Amino acid sequence: MRSFNTLKPLKKTFTYDIDFKVNFNFCEAIKNIFRMKKNGLEKTIIDVRRPDEFASGHAAGSINIPLQEMPERLDEIKKIESPIVVVCGGGSRHIKAFELLKANGIKSEKGGGWKDVKGK
Repeated sequence: MRSFNTLKPLKKTFTYDIDFKVNFNFCEAIKNIFRMKKNGLEKTIIDVRRPDEFASGHAAGSINIPLQEMPERLDEIKKIESPIVVVCGGGSRHIKAFELLKANGIKSEKGGGWKDVKGK
């Protein structure tokens, strides 16, 4: 078992011998959300989980555009004028959505898991 002061990141998401999973994007996502809130910018939270996952709980005011539907809905997303924050269940779908939007010229922020932005 490694001690915390000897742990070194291997990838954006990684697991240590002690089964402690760390999402490296979490801090970045929270900073972005607070920065937007501090600057008085309204944001649009796009939850990229499946509809059944979204129905079981989601951040207030978020919209559900499942990751697999995003390519067909890019025109709809491009019409969103406020800053976009993409969230998922806490895994990697928000990163895939962020990369898809970026590849299509749409600015967005990685929000991490939907519970991380809930009520913020």
